[in-house]
Amino acid sequence: MSAPLIAEDLLLLLTHEQKGTVRSSESADFVLAGALLAELTLSGRVRITEKGETSHKASRVTVVDPSPTDDEILDGALARLSTKPDCKPQKAIELLTKKVRRPLQDRLVERGFLRHERSRFVGFNKWPEADGRHEAELRAGLFRVLVQNEEPTVHQATLIALLSALKIVDKVLAEDVSTIDKKAVRKRADELRKQNWTSEAARKAIEAAAATAAIIASTAASAGS
Repeated sequence: MSAPLIAEDLLLLLTHEQKGTVRSSESADFVLAGALLAELTLSGRVRITEKGETSHKASRVTVVDPSPTDDEILDGALARLSTKPDCKPQKAIELLTKKVRRPLQDRLVERGFLRHERSRFVGFNKWPEADGRHEAELRAGLFRVLVQNEEPTVHQATLIALLSALKIVDKVLAEDVSTIDKKAVRKRADELRKQNWTSEAARKAIEAAAATAAIIASTAASAGS
C-alpha cells in the first residue's frame, strides 16, 4: 500500500487514541477537505488560478489533469471538483467535505492504525488506536520541526498548517502539553503556515480550509452559547 495521504495522517492525529473520537469535530471535515485539495494541487492535478489570466477568473480551482491518481480517495475528490469547474477555493472545500471522513477512517483501519468499534446508534461509532507506531513517528517528526526548529518536509509543513488552522497544533503535538512551550509552538506553526513551504496553490487551499473551518467553529460556538 502507498504512503498515507496528508488527509489520512491529519485524521490520525485528530483522533483520540483511547476514545476513538475526533478532536474539533465540527471543523475537522473542512480541514480534511483542505488536505485533499492541497494534495491535489501538489500532485499537479488541480491549480488555483492567478490574477491576470485571460481564460479564468482569479482565485478559482481548476482541474488541469483529470487522469487517475492511483488513489481511490484522491480520484473521488478530483471527480467531485470536475463537476464544479472554476469554483472558488472555499466552495471547493465545501464540495470535498461531503463524506470526506469515513473513507479516510476506513483506510486507516485497513492500514491497521485504527480499529472500528461499531455502535447500534448512528453517529456513535468510534475509531480508537490499533497500532500507534506510525502516529508516534508523525508526532516525533512534528516535534522536531516545531520545537527543535528542524526544516519540515512538504508533508509535515502542510500538516502543521492545517493543524494550525484548527488552533490545536500544541494539543496534538504532545499528550502532556505541560512539557512544551505552547505559545512558542503555536508561533512557530503560524510562521510555517504563512511561508511557502508547499506551493502557492496549496497555501491557498489550506487558507480556504482554515477560513471555512473558522466559520463553522464560530457558528457552532454561537449556537451553544
